[in-house]
Amino acid sequence: PADWKGGLRDEHGNELPVQQDTDGKLSALVRLTPQEIKTLRSSNAAQQAKKADSLILENQLVRYEFNQHAQLVAARDLETRESILADGAVGNVLTLYEDRPHNWDAWEIDISYEDMAVETGQGESWQSLGAGPVSQSLRFQLKIGNSRIDQKVSLRTNSKALEFDTNVDWQECHRMLRTSFPVNVQTDSATCDIQYGHVQRPTHRNTTWDMARFEVAAQKYVDLSDQQKGVALLNDCKYGHKLHENILDLHLLRAPTHPDPDADLGTHQFCYVLYPHNNSFQQSDEIEQAQQLNQAPLSLPGKPISTIQPPVIVESADVGLEVLKKAEKDDCLVLRVVERKGKKSKASLRLNKSNLKIQETDLMEWQNDSAISDQSLIIELNAFQIKTFRLTEL
Repeated sequence: PADWKGGLRDEHGNELPVQQDTDGKLSALVRLTPQEIKTLRSSNAAQQAKKADSLILENQLVRYEFNQHAQLVAARDLETRESILADGAVGNVLTLYEDRPHNWDAWEIDISYEDMAVETGQGESWQSLGAGPVSQSLRFQLKIGNSRIDQKVSLRTNSKALEFDTNVDWQECHRMLRTSFPVNVQTDSATCDIQYGHVQRPTHRNTTWDMARFEVAAQKYVDLSDQQKGVALLNDCKYGHKLHENILDLHLLRAPTHPDPDADLGTHQFCYVLYPHNNSFQQSDEIEQAQQLNQAPLSLPGKPISTIQPPVIVESADVGLEVLKKAEKDDCLVLRVVERKGKKSKASLRLNKSNLKIQETDLMEWQNDSAISDQSLIIELNAFQIKTFRLTEL
């Protein structure tokens, strides 16, 4: 509304942390459990972020230090007092490589690109966007080749996740842009996200098979972990990675000329996140962090909360609701739940309406087991198992 001063309060009248950065952008800290819906109302003015004059982002959990080129020169976990980066290493080095594969210009990448770095991003300016109750941020303006990069780096309150919101004006030919993070983790395998699960990939090149996998695909995250700690690199739309020894390397952009001579030229917006954790991959919450990056909460202005309640709530730390859709062949809803951690897990399905019944079916939505009209259902899934259910009205 026109008279809104920028503040927010919840349905119980509690004021929420809201800040306005020096670029005028408003952000609020709202805590939501999976499938939770909250009503927010306008309130007092948002707190103005305090501008800083250093290249450091720090909260009570972690400390990150940058140089003027947006490179991460130091990263320390304040809980364990250990460095997140490898000794003497620098992270977020935005590097431009020569990219001329022998065949299939737009599809192939040759391993020889590793020896053909052209240049790294050079900082033209930087500014602090301020620090407040929600987050603290730095903005970098960089030049690399014929392209320009605008990168906002943010650290939220009570979080170790370092977010790189990136805008690129891409004007290259036969070039490839990548970023890398050499981390303080020693392991012979990396965990890579795939649809409805994850796979382990080697971080060495001991055989010709391993060497051929110098570039691997992963969806929302890749992770290097031992039994005590790990570091993940999350992304919202970039799926090519190099996982070599202790390096997390993300492929950001290419500039092939065949079959399209102007492929990918222009502006691009994407986000990647460096996420350290103080436990093994299995015990960490990085899958939830990756989901949050890729599925932001929806804002529905003016909608009464009674009209948008989800029909079912899935309660489990290891089982996720991946699909809720209309059925293919009749007028009902279909939901799919997936075990995500690679172990036997349990979940509770709680119906939100008393006039619903639930039936387990197969992936094709054909086979029906007996209907259950109870308001909650406990299910058990094996590692990475997918279960499908139909919701119909009584």
